[in-house]
Amino acid sequence: MDFSRLARTALSASTSTTATASRTFARMFGAARPSSSPFSLCRSLSTTPMRLAPPRQSGQHAQPAWPPKREATTPPTGPSSASASSSSSTTAAPDTSNPLKDMYSSDSPAQWANWSSNDFSARHGLSSFDMGLSARSSRSAHGDDTRFRLSPETGRTVYVAGNVDAAQAFMLLNALCTRNRVQADFQKQRFHERQGLRRKRLNWERRRDNFRRGLRAYVDRVQELTRQGW
Repeated sequence: MDFSRLARTALSASTSTTATASRTFARMFGAARPSSSPFSLCRSLSTTPMRLAPPRQSGQHAQPAWPPKREATTPPTGPSSASASSSSSTTAAPDTSNPLKDMYSSDSPAQWANWSSNDFSARHGLSSFDMGLSARSSRSAHGDDTRFRLSPETGRTVYVAGNVDAAQAFMLLNALCTRNRVQADFQKQRFHERQGLRRKRLNWERRRDNFRRGLRAYVDRVQELTRQGW
């Protein structure tokens, strides 16, 4: 009887101890882990270098990890660099020979006035193909220049430049407007009508003219018969 009581007492003591320990562990773990997710404690930990670095002292600033510091390299000083600097410092002697001056030294200015493009190309050894290439290159270089297009097909603008003054520009503009039929275009745009309306208008005008001519002929005939005594 005493043995059974002792065993029952030991079992009850062990059960209460285990429950107390489990409740204490759950309370501590719950205080350390406020959320219900089992990974919140793992997420709160960080393995970045800023966290694992030793604590900084007051007045010191942390140096960035990137870019790394590199020692400044000085250019090598040797005979090669010295010779390069001496060669760059010295300038070549100017060439006083002028091939164009030597070429035209035997000519006179009066002879140049009578020259043509063929004479110039023959003197400089240029062919017609080379001259065409140079002309095309010059045109492409000055392609942005404003060109004066005064033909009536290009528009209704006359530029006052060169030998064209204001009065002559107005005269040319009037000629361009007449040649381009500007007034006719304006009238067509102002009094434009559909084909059906135009056909009705022409029919009405035709009937009106016929009635007017018939009435005038009838009145003339009545007056003539009245003069004859009818």
